[in-house]
Amino acid sequence: MKIINSFKYAFRGLLFCIRNERNFRIHIVAAIFVVILSHLYQVTESKIPLLVFSIIFVFVTEMINTSIEAIVDFVSPSYSEMGRIAKDVAAGAVLVAALSAVIIAFTVFGNIDRLLMVWDIIINSWFWSIFIVVFIVLSLVFIFSAKKERKDK
Repeated sequence: MKIINSFKYAFRGLLFCIRNERNFRIHIVAAIFVVILSHLYQVTESKIPLLVFSIIFVFVTEMINTSIEAIVDFVSPSYSEMGRIAKDVAAGAVLVAALSAVIIAFTVFGNIDRLLMVWDIIINSWFWSIFIVVFIVLSLVFIFSAKKERKDK
């Protein structure tokens, strides 16, 4: 039973981030975009683990950042310089993870000719053109429409 509860709590934490953390939703949209681009770009199998690792690395750091913010807010509801430092360092970790993901993306998707080929596929295919527009609209709704739950003080 303990193992089942462990998974239950872990999924509850993941769901909390999806529902309450706009930046986490932005990372989800970016990850989906990378997966779509990888398909169109025809990324080689040897480079897929780099992309998967960078996506997971960003998700994990964002979740750790969220937990640190929650702990600081719980322990010190009023302003604290040490709390600010903890939050800033955790946010900095997310920034480093995101920048490393961008660097990896540049190495994986760095061939301009292949990117132009992908662009041609999107522009010249009604399916991909509509798909991208719908993806952008749904992504914006997903990112900005979720209500943030009230935090207990």
